[in-house]
Parts: sequence; structure tokens; C-alpha cells
Amino acid sequence: MKKLMLVAGLFMMALVTFAQQRNKDVDKFLMKYKVFVDSVQARDTITAKDAEVFGTRFRHFTKAYHETYKSKMNNGQSSEYIELRTRYQKKMLGRTAAKVGNKIDSVSNDMAREMEKVGSHISGFFKGVFKKKK
Repeated sequence: MKKLMLVAGLFMMALVTFAQQRNKDVDKFLMKYKVFVDSVQARDTITAKDAEVFGTRFRHFTKAYHETYKSKMNNGQSSEYIELRTRYQKKMLGRTAAKVGNKIDSVSNDMAREMEKVGSHISGFFKGVFKKKK
């Protein structure tokens, strides 16, 4: 009976140690991911080259999450990962929206200039048609 209790106690200690080790690995992964996301968010402007580097690192973290860490995470860790991922995507989406907004502004300015030209042409046409001969 004592032998069985000793084996059960050792098994429980090994199980607790294993669970703690798994959590340390996940915590290390989340810390690295947090540092990455914080560094992206700290940037005022993100160049195309920066976006490419960040995208590569983001894909690396995402792949590691799905292949290694997702099954090891508890609810709190999973929630933290999702929050960090969302913060990264929000920052990068803001960059994309600003870029698209600048292009839209440029197109609208070009359209306004072209409309002025068209208006001038139409005005000249009507003046030519309805102007009395001298």
C-alpha cells in the first residue's frame, strides 16, 4: 500500500512538473509575441519594407501558434494571443486604410481637374453655338 501511494505521489509530481513546463513554453511564446506586437504598434509610420518584415514575422508566429502552442494554451493564454493578434491586425489595417485613403484623395483630385476641363469644353461649345456673328 505504501508503495502504491509513493508511486501515485511521484506520478502526480511528474504531472505537475510537466504541466508547468508546458505553461512556461507558452508564456515564453506569448512574451515574444507581445514584444513583437508592441514594437509594431510603437511605430508612427510603417514603410513597405517594414510591412514586409512584419508580415513575415507575423506569419512565423501564426504558424508556431497553430502547430505548437494552440493545443497547450489555457483559456486565458488563448485570449491573450487573440488580443495580441487583433492589435497587430488593427495596426496593419490602419496602415492599409491610410494608403487607400491617400489614393482615393489623389483620384478625386484628378477627377475634379478633369471635370473642370470638361466643363470648360462644354461651356466653349455652347458659346460657339449660340454666339451671334458680327
